[in-house]
Amino acid sequence: DTIPVIPDGTLTLDTISHFIVNVASNNSLWIDSDVYINNSFPINPPTIGVVTFDGLKGNGLAYVPGLPNVVNQRGIADYLTSKPIDLRYTAADSVHFSFYFQPQGTGNAPEGIDSLVVEFYSPVDSLWKHQWSLGGRPVQDFQQVVIPITDTMFLKNGFQFRFKNYADLSGNLDHWNVDYVRLFAVRNRANPHPEDIAFNRPSSILLKNYRQMPWNQYVANPANEMNRDLSVYVRNNSANPLVLTYTFNIKDQAGVVLATQSSSDAINPLTSKGYTNNIGINFPTSTANFNQFTVENYMNTPTTDVLKANDTLRHIQKFDNFYAYDDGVPEAGYGLNMNGAKLACQFVANTPDDVTSVRIHFTPVNVQSQIYPFLLTIWSSLNPETIIYQDQSFSYPSHPATELGFAEYFLPEPVRVSGNFYVGMVQVSNVELNIGFDKSFSTKDRIFYNLNGNWINTIFNGSLMIRPVLGPSNDPTVGIVEQAKPKATQLLKVYPNPARDRIFIEGITETENTSLSIYDLYGRTVIQNIGNNLSNVDISGLSEGMYILKVENKKTGLNHTSKIMVNR
Repeated sequence: DTIPVIPDGTLTLDTISHFIVNVASNNSLWIDSDVYINNSFPINPPTIGVVTFDGLKGNGLAYVPGLPNVVNQRGIADYLTSKPIDLRYTAADSVHFSFYFQPQGTGNAPEGIDSLVVEFYSPVDSLWKHQWSLGGRPVQDFQQVVIPITDTMFLKNGFQFRFKNYADLSGNLDHWNVDYVRLFAVRNRANPHPEDIAFNRPSSILLKNYRQMPWNQYVANPANEMNRDLSVYVRNNSANPLVLTYTFNIKDQAGVVLATQSSSDAINPLTSKGYTNNIGINFPTSTANFNQFTVENYMNTPTTDVLKANDTLRHIQKFDNFYAYDDGVPEAGYGLNMNGAKLACQFVANTPDDVTSVRIHFTPVNVQSQIYPFLLTIWSSLNPETIIYQDQSFSYPSHPATELGFAEYFLPEPVRVSGNFYVGMVQVSNVELNIGFDKSFSTKDRIFYNLNGNWINTIFNGSLMIRPVLGPSNDPTVGIVEQAKPKATQLLKVYPNPARDRIFIEGITETENTSLSIYDLYGRTVIQNIGNNLSNVDISGLSEGMYILKVENKKTGLNHTSKIMVNR
């Protein structure tokens, strides 16, 4: 490995001692951006915001997508590399590099063959040198690692350090959290535990039942939707007791303070402490379609606080046009591995409204799920089971090449809902589709699955990343990849279905450039015809079971997908 050319110069210990990892685009400190910066994967970290290493690229896609019944590839996944640093010190200056790490966190435990590695770059021979590594293991508390830098090959201008991980390269797996990275010389920063007090996790949300919900649905029943308590967590990272003054404000869009409260307290060294404050308000209602409020939490101490960046928390509570139980971060994937299985997530419309689309985050885990279809379904009741919408053709998972992107599935017509309604899918393969599963907020009492005719609550704590969209949108494009809206193409009639040896297709008006493909439920092409034998298809060579028929003509816009059953 060679050192990259950095046009904006080098860093020095006189200008930086803490390498902040909770700023998504801190280009003044870091070169690459493979890791995921978040507050969701760590458990009780030293400070707010960590970097998480896994098997996903920075754009949220797997390095090497997996396939069914194939051993997944393992190797180096993410890098986190510092910019060059002027480290012209001597061994007598006692320069140290330190960081905190945690395997798994709320995510997936790295296996024994996985590892987290630290390397130093030597400007003398332009090589990276191994300094520390640890094999995978289940979750544990954050541990600090301190590495003295005494070798003169590193005490040069152009020194760098980097982290990397070895992992399963097929998806959101084998997690390591890293926090509180420091590079310091004892002569001017003698305390390995600096005078620092920090928020170390996000504040609680202001809604009781959802992370986000449509404004008109909140206005219809604010007393039932508002969370009365606001909780925050603070950690004293120093070796001495510290006294803090903590304040929170809630402001509307115009900056008007709706609620505020302050308090003081002492925190023991190297410990965390939680605070809960009663808000005592409902958000003021209005006739607007959208709204938002800002929650500010900040603190200060009478002593020197060496890192001010972790002394303030801001959360914007948005009310757009969709329901969300999740915070946008999938610590895991949730899926069923049975053909015909049903999965549903419960929502409540406080006032009648129309579902116009559904957003789903599919997290890459092991298998390329985008080749396996499902039927998007909405129920008004599960007992008795009452379907009020179901796809007429198959939908497919999508993994947008954006971090934490959602695929949006538009309904051909708005679907009216009132009171309880359920959004989910019917599976038409035995491959897990791995819907994103947010483990930071549990709504398991609102997640149901059906394998054999009976609806059952899930046993897993977390929330499905399924977001029904109601009415108009304030900003429909952020983080969303739109699936194609249903086209008004000619309708095809496919019969008989179930079929024995042949199927007949009526309605193809142009055979030139028209292709017909039949896939099995593993996504493999079993029959393909282009331009001929389109109306009378021999399926005698297929085994019994369900298949997917796809007929398309890009010139005419024909795009037909349906399921066919072979039964003898």
